[in-house]
Amino acid sequence: MMFFAYAMLGAVVFMILDAPAVKPMSGIKSVAFLIAFYIVLCTVYISGASMWPQYDPEDEKGKIDKILKPKRAATEQGKAEELIARAKALDEQAKPWRFGSRRSAETRPRRIRRLVEPVHLRQRQAQRPETS
Repeated sequence: MMFFAYAMLGAVVFMILDAPAVKPMSGIKSVAFLIAFYIVLCTVYISGASMWPQYDPEDEKGKIDKILKPKRAATEQGKAEELIARAKALDEQAKPWRFGSRRSAETRPRRIRRLVEPVHLRQRQAQRPETS
């Protein structure tokens, strides 16, 4: 609808520009008529355009956010926050089992300890009596 109205307004402007010529004028009179013609033309075109609704970026942003907010929450942001929380919980659970920690060395099966620990540590442990 709005495109049609703008197209009609433009068509009227070009019809006025293409209208048959008036009798020839010269001097100050011709300059005055030319300026008056452009003033009338600009006034009609600007007032006609100002009657229609104008683009409001804040209104458009609100519409876009309303549509995309549930989709964003379900994809990137919502999942990212949930994944970060799960990763922190798993990290807390895995702290005692990290390689090099005292608990991991004590609870590791003996055959795996032999494969993982260096020879000099195994020799020191062999010299100490084991307490179980």
